[in-house]
Amino acid sequence: MNAMRTAASLEAYPQLLHFIVEQARQHAVPDAFFLRLELACEELLINIVNHAYPDVEGEVEVVCFVQEDEQGKSFNVRIRDWGAPFNPLEKKTSAVSDLDDSQIGGLGILLVKQMTDSVYYTRDNGSNVVTITFYLAE
Repeated sequence: MNAMRTAASLEAYPQLLHFIVEQARQHAVPDAFFLRLELACEELLINIVNHAYPDVEGEVEVVCFVQEDEQGKSFNVRIRDWGAPFNPLEKKTSAVSDLDDSQIGGLGILLVKQMTDSVYYTRDNGSNVVTITFYLAE
């Protein structure tokens, strides 16, 4: 497992995304996955930058790893922040067909759910941890 921990800031965001992409390349993730990977990670990271630490500076940690289970080989990204408890999966998501009538918020997590094969949240030792999974076709 390879990790990067840095300030949760807009300035650090490009470095985090670059780290994730490089980890995916090192693990031979097929090019077809990169758009979905980048979009899902961007949504999660920007939400942390914008919302996890409203009044203080904080950090974000990204861990990338490959694992194998009964569904096959997967590339996983675990994103951790130490902000207030927040499970984005509990946020009510809007249907895209209701876009004109929807409230702000909720569409980003819908995007993450659609772009990944699975998304999982846990609160661990005072931190929010979201893990996204992409199953790699052999």
